[in-house]
Amino acid sequence: MSITKIVLSNHPSPVKEPCEDWEIRGIKGATYQFFVPGASLHYLLQLDKKFIGTNSYLGLAYFWSHDYRHYLREQSPTRLQKIHQELLKAGLTPHGVSSEHEAVIKKYRHDKVY
Repeated sequence: MSITKIVLSNHPSPVKEPCEDWEIRGIKGATYQFFVPGASLHYLLQLDKKFIGTNSYLGLAYFWSHDYRHYLREQSPTRLQKIHQELLKAGLTPHGVSSEHEAVIKKYRHDKVY
C-alpha cells in the first residue's frame, strides 16, 4: 500500500520533503505538488463546500465554527478529513460548538496544544 500526499497550490513552489502526517504503518508516501490555476482551485473549494457533512469531504473547505478557527485552519487536509469524519461518526454537526467537538479536535490536532 502506498500513501501519496497531493499538495494543491495556486502557485508553483516545490515541496522539499514528505510530511509526517502521511506516515501510516511505517510506510511513508511520496509527496507530489500539483500546480492548480486559481480558477481551478476555486472550483475545487466550491465543490468541497458541498461535501461538508458527507463522507465525500476532501479536507479543503472550512467546515468548523468560528470558535475553532485558530485551531483548525492550519491543519492538513488529511487531518481535517479525520476530524470531519469523527464528528459525523459521533453524530455531531461539523460546524457546531460543544465539549464533544473540542474532544474530537484535540484528538486529531498535530500540535496537541489547546
